[in-house]
Amino acid sequence: MWYCDGTFYVCPSIFYQIYSVHGYNNDGIMAPYVFCLLPGKSEELYTGMFEILFNHMIQTNLCVRLRRVTIDFELAVANVFIKHFPYVEVKYCLQSAYKDDEQLRTWFRSFAAVALLPLTHMIFGFNYLMQNKPNYPQLASFLQYFHDTYGAFSSFPPPTYNHFMNFSPRTTNHVEGRHLKWKKRSTSAHPNIYCTINLPRQEQSLGAHRNQQIAENSLQKLWQRFCEQKLDMISFLNAAGTRYFIFQIFRGIVFCSF
Repeated sequence: MWYCDGTFYVCPSIFYQIYSVHGYNNDGIMAPYVFCLLPGKSEELYTGMFEILFNHMIQTNLCVRLRRVTIDFELAVANVFIKHFPYVEVKYCLQSAYKDDEQLRTWFRSFAAVALLPLTHMIFGFNYLMQNKPNYPQLASFLQYFHDTYGAFSSFPPPTYNHFMNFSPRTTNHVEGRHLKWKKRSTSAHPNIYCTINLPRQEQSLGAHRNQQIAENSLQKLWQRFCEQKLDMISFLNAAGTRYFIFQIFRGIVFCSF
């Protein structure tokens, strides 16, 4: 499984972004695999980048059975795998946030936690939350946005962000965390290429993140209780939402709406 993301601040000015591919080894340690200097972020560029990467692995007899790639909601990258590498499952990073209102916060968290239900249960979870939403007229625009962007016939349909029984990381936060470290280490924006190349060299010598085993074990217990029908859907959504979803994308939507 790969986790991919781009960063811009530390990218030398002659390029547009540094795109990196990370993964976990057999010891559960997250490590960077590939760093690419790209002149843009088009689907054509991403296609060429991954083709070069896969061809290099073939030429060097590097056997990688890539089953899943987790990315931010960047359609250009998703299209590369959908069109050219359909055997690779694309997963999008789960994101959410909450506001001061406890009722509204719980509702948004539960909304995000629907992605942790079995795929066949997601529609029932969405319907329940839409019928029991807090009394904020502005939520209508959020729900319309969600339907257009993440609905069944949208660019990002539910199977792409359903993470039921997915015990591996469901976000690219660890990749973004590394990019933030690069930004702090960089003396200025868009440094020269020699300084930029030195960043992944330093990264290679550092230890990587380990899995959040305690949190995952807790989520595994929630899933087990749900599958054994010891926990109903609403209780599952409240518990999973409270424990696992304080991200940014819904926060931005909420702030824009309010």
